Amino acid sequence: MEYVNDMAPVHQEHVGASYRAIAHGGLSEEIPSLVCYVDYTIHEYLLGTGSSTLTIAYDLVDRTQSYGLYLRSHENGGFGSAPVLDESEYSGIMLQTATDAANTFAEILEGSESVVFLAPMETTSGIAVEAWGAVAQWDIQQAEDGAINAVRYGVSVHDPESTQTLANLKSRITAAAAAGDAHAGKRIASISGLNAHYREIGAYGDITPGDGKSDTFTPAQPPPKHAPPPASLRVTAAGEAAARAAWNAVSGAAGYRLQRRIAGEETAWTGIGGTLTGVDHAAIGLRCGKTHEFRVGAFGDGATYSDQIGLWSATASTTLPACTPQAPKFGAASYFFEITTLAKAGDPVGTVAAIDVNGDRVRHEITAGNASGVFAINSDTGELTVTGNLAAATRQNYTLTIRAADAVTGSDTATATITVVDPGCDSGAAVADPLSHHWLVQDCVNLLAAKPALTGASGPATIAGSGNLNWNATTAITSWDGITVTGTPARVTEINLEVKSLAGTIPAELANLSRLARLNLGRNSLTGTIPPELANLSRLTGLSLNNNSLTGSIPPELSRLLRLTGLRLDNNSLTGEIPQQLVNLTGLTSLRLLGTNALTGCAPAPLREVADNDLASSGLPACTPPAFPKDVYTFLVLDGFTGVGRVTAGDAPGETLAYSIISGNESGKFAIQTFTDADGNPIARLRAATPFDYATAREYRLTLRVEDPRGYADTAEV
Repeated sequence: MEYVNDMAPVHQEHVGASYRAIAHGGLSEEIPSLVCYVDYTIHEYLLGTGSSTLTIAYDLVDRTQSYGLYLRSHENGGFGSAPVLDESEYSGIMLQTATDAANTFAEILEGSESVVFLAPMETTSGIAVEAWGAVAQWDIQQAEDGAINAVRYGVSVHDPESTQTLANLKSRITAAAAAGDAHAGKRIASISGLNAHYREIGAYGDITPGDGKSDTFTPAQPPPKHAPPPASLRVTAAGEAAARAAWNAVSGAAGYRLQRRIAGEETAWTGIGGTLTGVDHAAIGLRCGKTHEFRVGAFGDGATYSDQIGLWSATASTTLPACTPQAPKFGAASYFFEITTLAKAGDPVGTVAAIDVNGDRVRHEITAGNASGVFAINSDTGELTVTGNLAAATRQNYTLTIRAADAVTGSDTATATITVVDPGCDSGAAVADPLSHHWLVQDCVNLLAAKPALTGASGPATIAGSGNLNWNATTAITSWDGITVTGTPARVTEINLEVKSLAGTIPAELANLSRLARLNLGRNSLTGTIPPELANLSRLTGLSLNNNSLTGSIPPELSRLLRLTGLRLDNNSLTGEIPQQLVNLTGLTSLRLLGTNALTGCAPAPLREVADNDLASSGLPACTPPAFPKDVYTFLVLDGFTGVGRVTAGDAPGETLAYSIISGNESGKFAIQTFTDADGNPIARLRAATPFDYATAREYRLTLRVEDPRGYADTAEV
């Protein structure tokens, strides 16, 4: 169906008369097109301005009756000079109209606040019955407060005019409820609210003065007319791709809409420039060498004229000059795309397409950078695709040269840089069902981050074949070299990469594997130092870094691995002393620290007692921790003096001891002085900073601490 705005004036009047007839309870005798709904707001034909109520109208007319009415209207000049359609053509148009209406029904309802439904409800009115069902469902969804937003008036020769009163409406709804209408109950509950609503908006009045009826749906005021078509539309060419349109102003119009199409090629009209307030407009970006048709329509502000677009003007056209021959042109000199190592034959990469303003056919081809034939390009569209499996690709970047040419004027080139990237541990290839295995995905991420340092490979960790490991995001993590996945939820619990020819360093990222229980990197060619971050692996029970080329000292932080039962650091190039803190690893059953390492100092006694250790034959002396000769000192001091007494601890000869008071000296009254006697023996003496005062304090309790350079310590009470 065409909109009323697009109809001839006499045809518009027929449509208006039909709506008024329906509003008055009668049949539409004038126009057959009301066999399907039309989306005119009630203020145009029933309530005037100010309402956002949607009126939906149906007429009970079968196909033969409808065609008869069409023929009568045509004979009366209602369709101007348009040829008469035969009945099959007419029926096809009406069927398409009903289909279009159904497709846009929900969208139109969504923008409404209330609905007035005018239609007979009979078995022969299937479209109307289905439409009312949709309106009723919309009403229930809208009415959060229980108010009625939709009302139906039945109008037909079998449904007298008096049924339009709300009193009759309530009885009809009651009957519908008894018949099983699931929505009727809510409507009965709110009928009084509906009554008040329609009184407030002025929807009631007396259709026929003196007939004694009231509360009948009737127009409150006449609707505004549509704006007339602007006159004298002129269009002139303004170059190869532009035209200027001008027209006479419509008095009382609030604005204009301009549309265009290519004659003989396009049937649909395309808007230009949106809402226009002037009476001329320049249209640019038009196709050269084509004849372009234009039309313009006006609209009002809802007072003098309707705020809907009025009648369109007569069309005007202009033919643009022929196109100047130009070579096809790419939109950019360079294009950039990313694909993952999961890409397979036929997968799209991106489009590198040139445009030919003359409309000539453009052919695209790859002229360089594709020696291995990994990519292909669609000659017509410029779409790049993958020709083979990239899972085993070792190159990460491809730079292709793309040429576009027509058969007339020339060619243009552009480059396409394609980067092969990691598909990610959450792609589903490395970790199945990644949403349910979040922590295993994180383990995967940490292992891939660790791989470059571990293997000593300069290439990216995620491309298959780099380094000496098969770790990559396209292979299931359960199949990765040396990786064991166990538990619920599944986690990486063991890494065993012994004798894997690893020539890198130990990456700190391994410390992020929070469920790792065993780590064996022995018998490789690893260099660098032992990362102290490995102490974060709190669940580690076995750590083997033996037979590599590690340097530096043994990190004392390893003493935090309290679950360790086995520790192997032997046969590296480690130096320095054995950290005294390792005595905290009381669960050790196997300890290997020597071999080619050049450790110095002494061996802590508790470590020499580990069941399987290599310290007994190391030549390193057992460590002698410093010790106070007494656990408790008692001193008697004199009032007015500062001396207390000697607190010298015993230790291996030549070591410098550090003394401190760790409790009881909050006021800072006491200090420990260290010096050597005449024979060179170290002496530690406890003294007071100020003389003792018997009247102020009669007793002091202190805790002393002594520590040697290795961290061994002892305490005593004073």
